Amino acid sequence: MWRAEKRRISDRKFIQYKPEEHFVRAYAVSASNACSWDMFSPVKGYRPYNAGTKRSYNVSPKRQHTDWARMVVERDGYKCQKCGENTNLEAHHIWPQSWFPQFRYILKNGVTLCRQCHDEAFHAHEITPGQFLELTNEIEKINSIIEETDFWENYTAGLEKGRVLAYQLSSTKEMHINKDEKEYFVSWAAMNNFLERTECVTRDGPIKDNKYKVSEEMRLSILSYDIYS
Repeated sequence: MWRAEKRRISDRKFIQYKPEEHFVRAYAVSASNACSWDMFSPVKGYRPYNAGTKRSYNVSPKRQHTDWARMVVERDGYKCQKCGENTNLEAHHIWPQSWFPQFRYILKNGVTLCRQCHDEAFHAHEITPGQFLELTNEIEKINSIIEETDFWENYTAGLEKGRVLAYQLSSTKEMHINKDEKEYFVSWAAMNNFLERTECVTRDGPIKDNKYKVSEEMRLSILSYDIYS
C-alpha cells in the first residue's frame, strides 16, 4: 500500500547540483534508508496534497511513481528494451527503490520492460562511485541540505561514512568518523556481503566502473572480520 509521506517545508529547498562539490556527500547517503528528505527532486516536483501549508505537507509516492514510470516508457519509445514487446509495459528500477530510495525518481535508473522480462530483470544491490556519477550526470537540482556545515555529524552515520571511506573518497577527519562507526561499517559489510555485491554490480550492472575500487585496507578488514565473534 502506498502511503502519503509527510515532508517539512524546509526540506523543499533545492539548489544547483555541482558534482565537483556535492558528489562525495551525495554518494554517502545514496543507499541510506534512514533519510527523511529527498536528495533529488521528483521528476515533476513534489506534487503535494496540501502545498499551501506553512510547516509540513503530504506527498503521494504513488503519484510521483506514476509520473516517473510514464516518462521512462515514453523515453524508451513504448517498447521493451530487452525483447522488443510493445504491450504490458512496465518501468523497472535497476537500482531498487527499496534499497536506494534516493534514486527512485531518476530517469536513468529506469528501463522499460514487458511484464515477463521485468520478472527476470537484473537488480543492482550496490552502487560504486563511478556508477553513481553516471547515473546522476543529468541531474540539475539537489537538496540544499547537502551543503549544511554539520552534514557529516547530523545527516550521516557509520554506514554512510564507511561506504565513502571504503573507496577513499574522503578522510576520517573530514567526515568526523570515529572508531565505533568504522567498526560498525566493517561488521555490516562482512555480514551483508558488501564486497561480493560490489563485484556483482561492477560485473553485471548496466553501468561499468573501472576507476573506483574498494581500498585494499578496507577489503582486508572486511575479509578478516569474524562474523561469529
